[in-house]
Amino acid sequence: VLGRGAVPAGSSAVLFLLLSLSNNAFGELARAIGLAGILLLRRSSSVRRRYPALLHVKCVVTGRPRRPFPPADNPWAYAPREDSDDPEFKMVPSLAAIAVVGAVSMGSMPYIPRGLGGAVGAVGAAYTATLRSSQGDLARTMGMKAVSMLHELLDIQSELGLVGKCLQCTGLLYDKFAVLDRKHKIKDKVVGCAMWIYGKVSNAASKVQSDFEGKEQVAEMEGATGRGAGVETDDDDDGGGRRRPPATDDAYDGEGRRRPPSTDDAYDGGGRRRPPSTDDEYDGGGRRRPPAN
Repeated sequence: VLGRGAVPAGSSAVLFLLLSLSNNAFGELARAIGLAGILLLRRSSSVRRRYPALLHVKCVVTGRPRRPFPPADNPWAYAPREDSDDPEFKMVPSLAAIAVVGAVSMGSMPYIPRGLGGAVGAVGAAYTATLRSSQGDLARTMGMKAVSMLHELLDIQSELGLVGKCLQCTGLLYDKFAVLDRKHKIKDKVVGCAMWIYGKVSNAASKVQSDFEGKEQVAEMEGATGRGAGVETDDDDDGGGRRRPPATDDAYDGEGRRRPPSTDDAYDGGGRRRPPSTDDEYDGGGRRRPPAN
């Protein structure tokens, strides 16, 4: 609802109308702002006469011969002649003003990101103001019109003292808030609420991060299991993805250790090699008999 222009504009009009009826600092500020608006509208007519933009619009649309603005070959080196009707013009302020106008105009366009639109509008408007064509004349005229309106607004502010009245109302609002804060502890409640919201957001972020890390660990474990399962054919691998040694011809025991060769009874049951026992040269304990002279 607040995004629509009619609602905030109507609310502000009603608020300022009610404030203007009061005899305090807020009423003076409201009346000063209303008077500043009236004076600005009156003085804008003289600005339009000094910098007519419609003439350059016609030249752009219909292709008529351009009416150079400012009336000089090089707008950067233009200086009005004394005792003449030459318009006041300065290239740098005009360039800055039209860049701001272009940024605001393009930044508020729908379906375009505000930052991108503002940057493109500022660069495009500033570049157009440097052209020596009807488009450049129009851009420079609009820039000087914005500069002149700003000067008029500053003059009105100095006449009515708007800044001083705004500072006075700001001080009164701060004093009122300080009294309410001492009475109802508003600042402590706001800080506590902000800390509570921050804690909730931090806990939620930590939970999301832990869940994400847990999912990554599960995915890594599943990937490791999948790699092990990829070679687990014909009982060649154990459950951990390690390859079992070949178990053909009973060469390995049940724990994967290689059995010593047991052919011709050369080894005993403990895997130790028996000494040769031919020709009765060894006794039953495997010790060699001494020669019998």
